[in-house]
Amino acid sequence: MDMFNTFLEVHRLPVAAGGLLDVDPFVFGSTVVLFIVLAFILNAMVFNPLLKVLEERERRTSGSISDAKHLLEDYDRRLGEYETSLNKSRQSAYQQLEQNRSTAMKERTDLLATVKAETTAEINKTKAELDAQVKAAEVTLTKEATAIAATISTAILGRTVGGAR
Repeated sequence: MDMFNTFLEVHRLPVAAGGLLDVDPFVFGSTVVLFIVLAFILNAMVFNPLLKVLEERERRTSGSISDAKHLLEDYDRRLGEYETSLNKSRQSAYQQLEQNRSTAMKERTDLLATVKAETTAEINKTKAELDAQVKAAEVTLTKEATAIAATISTAILGRTVGGAR
């Protein structure tokens, strides 16, 4: 313990009047004045120009952001106009295609009706000609059958039968 007390006494700081912790009014006053002068100098030479630069940067940045927003809004508006125009063009093209298809279908239907009518007329004409030929053939065959029958009867019976002469 003696050593500990000796150590404390050797390293003890002087606290009495005129010691290290006394405040000198001249040093304190000069420090305050120096601080105020330094604050004005730093404010004029460092802080104000720095604040101006930061404000200018903020103005330009927010201005650029504002310009970018306006450009983006203009882009969106133009894109909407383009899409509207494109949709109108597509709709017009589809309507034109539908009209062309409808016209082609009508022409096809008319052509089919015409061909069908011509074909029906041709078939009816051919049927009439065939009916006339059949009737003429029947008349001819009937006359020939009667003549052949009379000839056969005459040949078999040896005399003339009914209408054969």
